Amino acid sequence: MDRREFIKMCAAGAAVATALPLMAQDAKLQPPDYKQFLPLRSRATIPDWAKKEIATTLARYKAWKGDDMTVAFPLVTDVHCRPHTLPTDLSSFTVPKMHLLFAQLAGEEANADFIADLGDIDLDFAFEVAENGAKKIRPYKPEEFMSRVAVQQALYAESKLPVLCAVGNHDHALNRFTSAQFGKAFNVTINQGKDFKITLCPTGDYGYYDMPDKKTRAIFLNTSDDGYYGYSIAQLEFIVNALASMEENWTAVIMQHFCIQYEIGHWATSIPHVRAKRQDIVIRIMEDFVAHRKGELEGVQWNFTNGGKRWLAGCLAGDSHIDNYLKCNGVDYIISQGYGPMAPHNVIPGAHLTAFDSSKQMLIDFVAIKPAKHEVKIFRLGAGGAERDRGYKYNA
Repeated sequence: MDRREFIKMCAAGAAVATALPLMAQDAKLQPPDYKQFLPLRSRATIPDWAKKEIATTLARYKAWKGDDMTVAFPLVTDVHCRPHTLPTDLSSFTVPKMHLLFAQLAGEEANADFIADLGDIDLDFAFEVAENGAKKIRPYKPEEFMSRVAVQQALYAESKLPVLCAVGNHDHALNRFTSAQFGKAFNVTINQGKDFKITLCPTGDYGYYDMPDKKTRAIFLNTSDDGYYGYSIAQLEFIVNALASMEENWTAVIMQHFCIQYEIGHWATSIPHVRAKRQDIVIRIMEDFVAHRKGELEGVQWNFTNGGKRWLAGCLAGDSHIDNYLKCNGVDYIISQGYGPMAPHNVIPGAHLTAFDSSKQMLIDFVAIKPAKHEVKIFRLGAGGAERDRGYKYNA
């Protein structure tokens, strides 16, 4: 789908959503029990092409890893898959959301630390349907939307690894699904009962996961916390505390949906000017953390001059539907293309767009960090293969 059509479809959803009852005012609209879909993984038949892609990628990862200690995780983003049901045939992976099972399989085979989902699972209301041979836009019915949430929960519920879910701009269902509802449905529910010690904000939509034996903290944020793109003051304070409370010689990696570096994340024509509310404060916080400085903006204070040496392995994002990278004032910004649609004329100079067929390929990144050597390597699981592997050294 062309990007303009994608945007038009979302706009159509906004127009029709006002005619639907608000979920917050309708006690009957609760997600169905996702456990009705379980067991799911044991019934799914992983195709041979997926097994091959996982095997070849993990072979590259293991060769790079050698005997070094690494923090590793599959990164999925912008699946943008709106069907509210599972495929009747669980051996069919033409529906991209089923590729979440590939990420879990790859992570477990690699003995990874967690799985990162950077949002836009797509809970917006509008989607294309075929009626009388023509494509039309219609909104989700409320029960379809809630079923969509339950299906997404089921796809992750059997993960043997922690799943850290960042909220995407298309995950609020046009203001009908709150950050708190998202946090409870995903970061809380799909990780509960598994003894994963994930530190969450009160609403559960952002937090961090510690790996003490590797002295690494994975921080995941909500870039739609205050506005379509934006951070609340409470989240800024959480970010400061998450960075400042790390012990000496610890490494942080930050993950979120929206790339706050406009230079590498914008689209050439369709959406050339996009900013997140208070993004400049987040950038300043990360830059001061790397430089061991203190500062204050909008009443939020930070002091990174104490606590010894601590490191930032990068700020990873999705949203832009392209691959891109920038090192700016000591901070590394990385964008993963993911599954979202993108017209070639929207690709900005320096970015990379990989064409792929989701019925025959996946497009997942496998991220690996060597804290002792300050190295990051991102291995492409699927489309683009080894040619799309990329890496950098941080805070060196």
